[in-house]
Amino acid sequence: MDSRYAGPVTSHRGGLSGPALVLAKRAFRLLFQPFINEALRKQVEFNESILDALATIHDVQREHARAQASWRQEMDRRLANIEAAALGRVATREASPDTSPAGASDHGSAPTATQPPDGASTRAPPPEPGGPVNRQGRGARAGGRGRGGRR
Repeated sequence: MDSRYAGPVTSHRGGLSGPALVLAKRAFRLLFQPFINEALRKQVEFNESILDALATIHDVQREHARAQASWRQEMDRRLANIEAAALGRVATREASPDTSPAGASDHGSAPTATQPPDGASTRAPPPEPGGPVNRQGRGARAGGRGRGGRR
């Protein structure tokens, strides 16, 4: 309730005392409203600033929730694509099993379902930059010594 604006003055008393009391309350409120406003001015300003801050926080949280939902949908879509690609590879391997002996190479023959065409790599894509492990299987820092290690 805002102290700057008074609600309607009422009285439960009947007879002549009820309307006289309502008149006295209205007169009191009219005379002392400026003093009431001044006494509670700082509190009213504080309350308004808190309401503004809460509105800002609410808007920011709503925007973050919207961005997070969008990010989650994108991650779900990517995961579904990865799963579909993985299932496609498994289905291809099961449909046409490799009949060549392990380690044999068919460089002169046409590419099969399990052999990529010439120039295509069978290696996994390179790791993301800044990955946790380097080629030697050590930690990301040289020699796997971490911080403060001596050479």
